[in-house]
Amino acid sequence: MTLDLTWTDVEKYVHQMSQVLDPKSYENGIMTVTRGGLVPTAMLTHLLPVRRIETICLRSYGDREQTTFEMLNVPNLNTMGGTGWLVLDDIADTGKSFRYIKSWLPSAAFCSLVMKPMADNVVDEYALKVEQDTWVVFPWEKD
Repeated sequence: MTLDLTWTDVEKYVHQMSQVLDPKSYENGIMTVTRGGLVPTAMLTHLLPVRRIETICLRSYGDREQTTFEMLNVPNLNTMGGTGWLVLDDIADTGKSFRYIKSWLPSAAFCSLVMKPMADNVVDEYALKVEQDTWVVFPWEKD
């Protein structure tokens, strides 16, 4: 099954996230997982008092298949194990990306707009839960 999200859907989910996030989870800033997390992070920072945005660049997908992780960019900063940092991505599919980042930032909070069941034990906050076999298409991914 494919779920095509609209900009209206994304705006609604980002607003939901802004209402439930604990301010202590982002007091140092947001670390966004590129590329998928960039748009929701920009939208979220307009709703929260967050100015600092760092990027974590992982590559784990080739077309629709998850492959091995390749770390393309890691922020060079003192993260205190992730305390006060919110790690944000558009989707938590298997949870592997968040688990990989969590090994580096064990105290960070993790959230995604969309979560699948295999990622349930690593995501702290999410806006929409879908079935594991659902392929989600975000508006910024459309041709």
